[in-house]
Amino acid sequence: MNGHVIYGTSSDTRVRACGISISGEEFAVIRPFIHAASELQGNFTFEVSKLSSSGRSSTRQQNRFSTGTLDNAEVVVDRSGRARIALAVTDETGNQLCNVDQIIELEQTPTPI
Repeated sequence: MNGHVIYGTSSDTRVRACGISISGEEFAVIRPFIHAASELQGNFTFEVSKLSSSGRSSTRQQNRFSTGTLDNAEVVVDRSGRARIALAVTDETGNQLCNVDQIIELEQTPTPI
């Protein structure tokens, strides 16, 4: 699941695309994104809950965004188990701009010999 993108749903014409990208080899780097009109501002909540044989972990980030992009938000987890990834983005007035709620399997990358 390296270089994988999960697109969110949006019905707002100011949003061209939104969702979650997953990259990394040994660890999964999970980042939310939104490509929107440059004047767009609002709030986002980004959550990753992971369950594996080694236990549970959960992280939640909330912040404001401006200039139509989400910058510097990411979660890094090891590549074992399954994760629930959720993203909710709203504009300044509270109208929903983007929504993602997905459960994924975090596959381990084979170790080179």
